[in-house]
Amino acid sequence: MDNLTFISRLIDSLAWPLSIALIIIVLRKEILNLSKKVRRFQYKDMQIDFIEKMKFISKDAKTALPPSNSDTNQERKNLDQLAELMPKGAILDAWIKVEAALKAAGKRNQYSEKGVPPSAFFSYVISGLKSRKKISRETFDIYNRLRTLRNEAVHSEGTSIDEKTAKEYSDLCVRLINAFDKA
Repeated sequence: MDNLTFISRLIDSLAWPLSIALIIIVLRKEILNLSKKVRRFQYKDMQIDFIEKMKFISKDAKTALPPSNSDTNQERKNLDQLAELMPKGAILDAWIKVEAALKAAGKRNQYSEKGVPPSAFFSYVISGLKSRKKISRETFDIYNRLRTLRNEAVHSEGTSIDEKTAKEYSDLCVRLINAFDKA
């Protein structure tokens, strides 16, 4: 192979990768702005669609969870205000309150943290409350699905959450807290 053929094949094989790299470099600000608005993220077999999952959980929660009450209205307002500023922050804050309510329900039902690894305590309590029929199977499922969504919201950079979805998530958490308060 002579030099001219070698250079021709080299240019031919590098043309597309260099073109793509150049486009990414030129449009990097626009690509970053667009990535903040992504609502669905897919990588190989994993797909995250936070809004769609929230719709299913909300539908199931209509009958499974008690409505918000006057004691939790202020809590809900605080979470809604946070959702306007930082939707992911509202989701995290709402989940922290769910865990606090679950921990209180565990203490009321004589579940001790002693001998249980901290990472397993909430699973231990929620499973125990379900087996004692202090909470329904539906409440147990909603808890686990909301926990999964919280993990997706906090740990996935490809998930964008709008204010409306964060408020809906917070409302479900407040209703879940009401269910735990009755357990």
